[in-house]
Amino acid sequence: MKEIEGRKIIVKWLDDKEGNVLSAKAYRNGRYICDVVPVPRYSKAYYERTEQDFENQALMSAYANTVLNFGKERRNAIDSITVIDRTKSTIIEREVEVLEEVEETITRQRSTYKRQTLLDRF
Repeated sequence: MKEIEGRKIIVKWLDDKEGNVLSAKAYRNGRYICDVVPVPRYSKAYYERTEQDFENQALMSAYANTVLNFGKERRNAIDSITVIDRTKSTIIEREVEVLEEVEETITRQRSTYKRQTLLDRF
């Protein structure tokens, strides 16, 4: 996975007369890397699964775990770093305008178009 992660690869395949892929190989810089296989399909409904579906699910789960563990190993391999902010902060002093006090009372008026509770409707 380290060889093909995030890189372009060339896939060459051999197909039969009906167009079904018999074999596929992955290459990078002209060098063989691995065989490419189709994703195993299985029924998502548990009670409709056959024995082959259970095998395909186990194979796909093993592949997914391999990819996830590879990602975890790569993430854990990164050293932790500390960022120190060395930018200088400047303080800007401004005069503040003082507003006059207003002694006006505001009365709250209930609107009649919107009911507050279900009890008001009946």
